[in-house]
Amino acid sequence: MRKQRPSTDSSSAPDPDFVLGLRQEDDDSYSTFLQSATVSRNQSLIVPPATAHDIRFKRIPASPRRSSAPCDKSKTMSLYDGKTFRPASNSPNGEVGDDTRFHYHQDGNIVWAEYSGGSVAKGSLVAVVGEDGTLDMRYHHVNKDGALMTGRCQSRPVRLPDGKLQLHETWQWTSGDLSSGTSVLEEVTDQ
Repeated sequence: MRKQRPSTDSSSAPDPDFVLGLRQEDDDSYSTFLQSATVSRNQSLIVPPATAHDIRFKRIPASPRRSSAPCDKSKTMSLYDGKTFRPASNSPNGEVGDDTRFHYHQDGNIVWAEYSGGSVAKGSLVAVVGEDGTLDMRYHHVNKDGALMTGRCQSRPVRLPDGKLQLHETWQWTSGDLSSGTSVLEEVTDQ
């Protein structure tokens, strides 16, 4: 990790900002929690000098490598497509409630859903299905107060004895207070 420091020659600097550059040296990503920016392989981040001393970097594991080969549709084709889910539980800082419904679609290893109800006026998500069926997703919605909320989520499917699917989720807001939480969604078969 290398930091480019601003030149002390004020004639060469058009403004007080400088660039913090990261160089990827292994398979890990680097993340900064300054304004929820994520800096990874060969990216730069503009940071005002007044806040530069407050930056803390945390090494986070790289996302699991995904094969560029087509997904074996026979393994995941019907795992999510056409299913409806409702919350069984959610952290207090989440906006999804008992009246929220998620309507899932799937094409190969790509999953998307629309959701609404309760405090969510309208939302959608998109995800990539891992080989084990887990979802690496990003979501966004407009809540009943008119605020646009965004986040990311890792979702692990669990097959229940009655054949229904549960999704055990770990999520984090990428807007608002940037807090994180957990939730469980359960498949609804009687719509």
